Amino acid sequence: MVKVNFDAAVCRSKRKGSVASLARDSQGRVLAWHYRTVNHIYDLLILECIACRDALLMALHRGFKNIMVERDSLIVIQAANGHIFPLVIQGLIKDIEELGLSFNSISFTYA
Repeated sequence: MVKVNFDAAVCRSKRKGSVASLARDSQGRVLAWHYRTVNHIYDLLILECIACRDALLMALHRGFKNIMVERDSLIVIQAANGHIFPLVIQGLIKDIEELGLSFNSISFTYA
């Protein structure tokens, strides 16, 4: 089981955000990481969804089959688990759901 964490940050004055993700094994060793700047998007909820999607893409490209996705973004984790979510993130949640089908096992945990 690979544990995947993601995060996002906003810089409203520069009208951009950044997203990052990290994959670790059961001993806590870093297996992969990803970071990028997202220009012209500075809504934290949208950036958190982008970070989650990027985390799944990273895990998929690295060949991880069993992952546990963990984050403190309750809305994103609830949405990924099938709960009601704001319409503004509908497309991103659909991407996350479809990417989730690529794994043998995947869980989304609020931490």
